Amino acid sequence: DKGSVPALSGAAKKQGCAVNTGVLGICPDLLRGGRDLIWRISRNDTECRDSEGSFDEVYFKTASGRDYVKMIEVKISPEDIHRNGKMVDFHYMIYFLEKLKMLSGGKPIGICLSNPGGVILTSICKTMFATGNFLDFITIANNPPLFMGVYGRVAKRCTDAFCFSLADASGLVKDYALPTKIIA
Repeated sequence: DKGSVPALSGAAKKQGCAVNTGVLGICPDLLRGGRDLIWRISRNDTECRDSEGSFDEVYFKTASGRDYVKMIEVKISPEDIHRNGKMVDFHYMIYFLEKLKMLSGGKPIGICLSNPGGVILTSICKTMFATGNFLDFITIANNPPLFMGVYGRVAKRCTDAFCFSLADASGLVKDYALPTKIIA
């Protein structure tokens, strides 16, 4: 429904909170409601790529510099984390996010992970601690399956994974004394 997105944005404005763009990105329907945005981008977003497929710094700087973009969230998918059967080194990711922070004029930068395990969260926190470069926030998202299964057993496993991910993230941020906020 075309009217629901501007209505959501307008309601957020009344309540004084921001709207996460999600997969929509910065779109006219969200802007029509007049609210502040948390701009979610991902590796697969073509809007942040130039004609050769490389990251488009000029576009990103222009888009992130708009007044209504208050925060930038980079969606990290399982495919971004596991390549060739091995987990990627998070140093590159942390430095790339620092570059985004600089290009955006210092706006808060974070990542969004769907029910990440403790190994992934530990690697990210260790990398931040070792480099001294910190994410402003980590969003933990829950991606329940479309089919909930018999008596909700699958849904319960997803809810449990989400709760464990939140607990792991909060505990690791505290253990490493990181200034990173956890968002659910």
